[in-house]
Amino acid sequence: DVVGLSVYRQVVDLVDLTTASYVIPGGVSANPESPHYQDQLPLWAAHRRIPMHYTDAAIRADARDMLTLSPG
Repeated sequence: DVVGLSVYRQVVDLVDLTTASYVIPGGVSANPESPHYQDQLPLWAAHRRIPMHYTDAAIRADARDMLTLSPG
């Protein structure tokens, strides 16, 4: 099991941000009970990455959920 790692891969073409991608080998959660703990490790091991979304349209197109925070 991977329990701690400081390896982050990111590729960004500043001419075309729509092609940007990344991968975090340990996933995005430090909680071993989370489904996002180590969920990116297979991608990292296979030298694959996840698309990064910079435009509002791209973010909304790939969003699974939306959380809106409003001041009290």
